[in-house]
Amino acid sequence: MSRQVGKSLGAAFEVVLDAMETGQDWIILSAGERQAKEFIAKVARVAEIIGEALTASTGFDSQSQALTEEVRFANGARVIGLPANPNTARGYSANVVLDEFAFHENPEAIWRAVFPI
Repeated sequence: MSRQVGKSLGAAFEVVLDAMETGQDWIILSAGERQAKEFIAKVARVAEIIGEALTASTGFDSQSQALTEEVRFANGARVIGLPANPNTARGYSANVVLDEFAFHENPEAIWRAVFPI
């Protein structure tokens, strides 16, 4: 698969449409904070294109103090972007996207952490 062909944007459309339809939360685990912000920006752009009311915020994950990026939809669904590590992955009940998983540090530990989700 080539790089920069729109896989993250396509995934963002799937995440937004599912969140709008089901009201379920999504967790995006990206290789780093910058990548998580980029994915959440795509989610916000897709939601804006579709015309769904949303809010965006930045905060800290209470478990690991990792910076989070979040998009919240009118139906209460959230899309939360996190830098991937086992500590930030634990404790959520949501759908998961492992964005650019081949570039995650310690992917086996991350997989073990998200498998129960």
